[in-house]
Amino acid sequence: MSELGLWREDHHGGNNKLYNVLKAYANYDNEVGYVQGINYLVGLFLFYIPDEETVFWCLLQLMQKRNWREVYTNEFPKMRELTRFLEHRLEQEYPQVLAHMENNGLVVEGTFSPHFMTLFVYLTPVEIATRLFEVFILDGDLAIVRLLLRMIELKQSELLRRQDVELQRYVLSGMIEDCVQQYSIAYLLDFELYD
Repeated sequence: MSELGLWREDHHGGNNKLYNVLKAYANYDNEVGYVQGINYLVGLFLFYIPDEETVFWCLLQLMQKRNWREVYTNEFPKMRELTRFLEHRLEQEYPQVLAHMENNGLVVEGTFSPHFMTLFVYLTPVEIATRLFEVFILDGDLAIVRLLLRMIELKQSELLRRQDVELQRYVLSGMIEDCVQQYSIAYLLDFELYD
């Protein structure tokens, strides 16, 4: 998302739309305020919607109607719920990958939380981030878990080959980058193949 240039604008004088929307939301929702990760979602909205006020209302709908604010509130209840569900599915479907991660000191919540907090926007080109975001909007929270499980399925041998910090880096970014480069977005999102 850095290619959008939203992080390079000067926020002095109110000229930075990203800053303005984030500040407005932080003032509106004091409980959430500003939490790292929200900026990526606002950045994606701003890529398509130039009007700050409209972006603010889109963010508000996402946070309130989709209850996504619970990903960012104190103690991150929704993110913890989703990472626990992911861990449960890993125990059932990919116990060897989960054991390998644990043996390398990786905890599911800490390792996968950036994917939930930014909805993959921080790691993917804007076109792909948009598609993933659309799937999230259409299919809900569990679409993220299903997508992560699909990527783990496709990159299982690569995950098992890596150790320690290299494994952590791969889970955080390399796995997603590899999947996006090697597979069509339609293939990654074809959950019927997976279910």
